[in-house]
Amino acid sequence: MTTHCMDCDHLDERLRERQEILRKVFTQGPLGLAIVGLDYRWITVNPALCEMLGYTEHELNNLTCVELTHPEDLQVNLQYSEQLVKGEISSYSVEKRFMRKCGEPLWVHNIGSIISDDNGKPLYFLYMVEDIETQKRSQLALRESEQRLRLIIDSSPVGIGIIQNGRFVDVNPAFAAMFRFDSRGELVGLPAEMLFAPSNQDLVRLRWAERRTGRPISSHYEAACMTRTGRIFEVGVWDTEIDYLGKRSLVVFVVDVSESKRLRSQLLQAQKMEAVGALAGGIAHDFNNLLTVVLGYSELIISQKHEKDPDYEDLTKIIYSARTAAELVRRILAFSRKTEAKLGPVDLNEQVELLQKILSRIISKNIKIRLNLDPYLPTIHVDASQIDQVLMNLSLNARDAMAEGGTLTIQTGTIFLDESYCQSHIEAKEGLHVLLTVRDTGAGIDENSLEHIFEPFFSTKKPGEGTGLGLAMVYGIVKRHGGHIVCDSKPGYGTLFSIYLPVNKVISDVKVEESQKSSTVASGTILWVDDEELVRLLGRRVLEKEGYTVITAENGLEAIDIFRERKDEISVVVLDLIMPVMDGKKCLNEILQIDSTAKVLIGTGFSPDEVTKETLEAGATGFVQKPYDFRKLLHVLQDVLGHK
Repeated sequence: MTTHCMDCDHLDERLRERQEILRKVFTQGPLGLAIVGLDYRWITVNPALCEMLGYTEHELNNLTCVELTHPEDLQVNLQYSEQLVKGEISSYSVEKRFMRKCGEPLWVHNIGSIISDDNGKPLYFLYMVEDIETQKRSQLALRESEQRLRLIIDSSPVGIGIIQNGRFVDVNPAFAAMFRFDSRGELVGLPAEMLFAPSNQDLVRLRWAERRTGRPISSHYEAACMTRTGRIFEVGVWDTEIDYLGKRSLVVFVVDVSESKRLRSQLLQAQKMEAVGALAGGIAHDFNNLLTVVLGYSELIISQKHEKDPDYEDLTKIIYSARTAAELVRRILAFSRKTEAKLGPVDLNEQVELLQKILSRIISKNIKIRLNLDPYLPTIHVDASQIDQVLMNLSLNARDAMAEGGTLTIQTGTIFLDESYCQSHIEAKEGLHVLLTVRDTGAGIDENSLEHIFEPFFSTKKPGEGTGLGLAMVYGIVKRHGGHIVCDSKPGYGTLFSIYLPVNKVISDVKVEESQKSSTVASGTILWVDDEELVRLLGRRVLEKEGYTVITAENGLEAIDIFRERKDEISVVVLDLIMPVMDGKKCLNEILQIDSTAKVLIGTGFSPDEVTKETLEAGATGFVQKPYDFRKLLHVLQDVLGHK
């Protein structure tokens, strides 16, 4: 009996120990614990749960867990509870939100189970609640960060791709669009090297191989890529290694640089043409001085000859060759845009129709001429003769390109060049333009030659078949009229020249009306200013032969000194525009300060535009063209002196 009592006492003590342990687990454990009635009323809650929710145990006993569950989570919670009561599940685990006493939601991990009697009848719910608010906030922040990053990547105009084991695992929309894929999904799984042009695939493989060795490698390179449709284009690539989804990956940033390279090429070409134009203009100026001497002395000599003299015919050949050379100079000046344009209203359709009549006589019958003229074409202000030169030159070039026959098509139309077009064609200007195109079905021009066709003395024809100045002249005339010209060609597919001329663009030029009346008696003193000695000697000889008194000066400073001392006897100053020491423009200003009524004629190989216009507007009396035609010069002098 005593032994039995001792065993009972021992069992009671062990039971009390276990109860104490359970009580401590319930009251001191970090997890929230609660026994909830089937009517969802809180029956017993531990301090951890009270602290989480901000309520006392007494306050919770007067509430239901339904009241404290976030409305958006309530339905799921009730469904799980119903399944527990029905015995369909033994427990459930769910992330939900309780509403704290302060009104803020609290994210918890809630594990629910059922407490039943010995017969299996449900009595209570048992909740174990873990506070996961901090974890949820971190997850939310991470998700928002990922969404922002994805938004940035998807919105980026730069193509972005991620490569693992040589294949794409993700790309952004800009990348897919750049290579002409409809969606990013079409690229996932494709080998990255297949997007590079065949000529560049070895370069890409080599870069990847070098990366695997761990050696330093530049993150940027340029390469030729290929779209889904087979179009080759240039790209700039920046790549770097990253860890993506736990795997070593390569992220690439790709930019289409084809347009920027084309614009850079256009800019360099325009700068080169300007430089060549300036050089050509300078050469033409010096050449004009030489031609002045050759023509002047030849005309002096031949004026003293009879047609039957043995050397008369030789002199006429010299004069003819010199004038031909002068025409060559004018073509060079046309390229450098230094020739005078006599602008007026022109119907371009009429010019083309007139040209067709001429072309039909000089172009062989195996070439068909087709006109496609816009009947509503606006009138433009251009130099009709210079536009004729452009049309004739392009048409004859087309003829030469179609030795076996073909079709020459000349078309006119109206086009508005918008800001987008002008951004991609640096020589173009925004506004309404008349478009003139000349197309042939000839041999075409290769890419290398296409870059040089407007340069003076460059020709694709055989030696002796062309001067290489035709297209240079065309370029200069078009630029002189404020337009621009584009050539598209490919071997075997013919050539298309597109000329854009602005509508209602009026360029007024100052010009000197030359009187054709000749004087029978010449008198007066001429101050002849030129840095070329032979030109000064020739001028003195011609003018003195006509009866003028001639004083010469080799530069502007000398001319000013002479004019200051002898201004009362000097009738006219003939002043070269381009000279060393002091140029004609500065000399003109000094002379007019000494005598504002002085008669000054400007002589140059350039036309009266830009600098020359300024000198005329500054007070010069007139303008005479080099190489000097002394017959015209004498008429101009007589006209000026006749108004003195």
